Amino acid sequence: QNKNLDKGQLIIRDRVTGVEKFRTEFSLSSKDLQDMTLIDYLGTSDTSNHGINNTSAEGYRNGRTQLGNLQNIDESTNEGRFIINSAPSHGVIPDAIENNYNTIVGLLPFGRYLKTGNVIAGNEFRSTQAEVYNISNITVDQEQLNQLRLQNINPTIISQSTNSSGKEFYNIDNPLELLRFADHSNGVDRDHYAFQDLYQPNTTLGKIIKVVSPPVIAGWLMNKVEGDPQNKVFNGGAFIQAYGGSTGTQRLGNSANNVGVWMDHTGSANNAKYKLGHTINSGDPIPNLMGWNFKGSQEFVESLRNVPKLGNSKISPHSSYNCPGISSFCGYKGFDELKRIQQNQP
Repeated sequence: QNKNLDKGQLIIRDRVTGVEKFRTEFSLSSKDLQDMTLIDYLGTSDTSNHGINNTSAEGYRNGRTQLGNLQNIDESTNEGRFIINSAPSHGVIPDAIENNYNTIVGLLPFGRYLKTGNVIAGNEFRSTQAEVYNISNITVDQEQLNQLRLQNINPTIISQSTNSSGKEFYNIDNPLELLRFADHSNGVDRDHYAFQDLYQPNTTLGKIIKVVSPPVIAGWLMNKVEGDPQNKVFNGGAFIQAYGGSTGTQRLGNSANNVGVWMDHTGSANNAKYKLGHTINSGDPIPNLMGWNFKGSQEFVESLRNVPKLGNSKISPHSSYNCPGISSFCGYKGFDELKRIQQNQP
């Protein structure tokens, strides 16, 4: 099939035996960020940030295999829904330049003001998502309520009213309980920057650090000055799983924690190791060379050798990332189960 089609089938086969393991039909629709509606945000709890040089169909494949079981799914029809956050591609070489540019400005003072349009759009999406998530009661009209119900979302109606024209309105509980972010490659970096942008320091020194400091260390410095933030915009109600990102794993985990996004880890709150929340294929050059996530000299050399493979998805270690397991982020069975994972309960 032409991979640019907005409809098709996702087929997953065993890499060794070729036996088909999973098949589903999909359809895609696109919107510019400024055209997203309140119902788009309220009706979609799962989002996927896919990387550079990917078509929308490839973004769907990445999101569907990396999110695992979807939250917004109608069990009677087995139809699900999630948002794919795309980074418009300009070609392999320009995309690589852009990715390296974002990495470099992350090391520079005042780097937060040097971001590309893709990063800025990612910041705006997460900011709006956080705002919507924190609204307790929401007023919708009959058409908007019907849109939610068509997606198998049935919010609690608190009250009902009619205006002078006879139009009915409903005050409902916010249906968003848990947000999940599955990020791949450059999509990981975009959320890293978004979390740093959402962090709101309380002290004057913290505010100066946010403006002046290189983005890669801004979160760490603000933590040193202010301690663990108390005004976390997602308040523990969002989870992230990263796949092959060029952001350093610990930095990503710290920036996620600063805004109340859970990233699976081991260790104490003050010395957390976030590697459980960042899946990295052996020898993947992107996270290992750009994010310095390699475990030793052997993996560093292997990653160097694999750089020429990046252009071929069939052999590239940067492709075909899948959910890490049924007992983790991707085995979503309900809000309570992920809360138990977050609290390290059996």
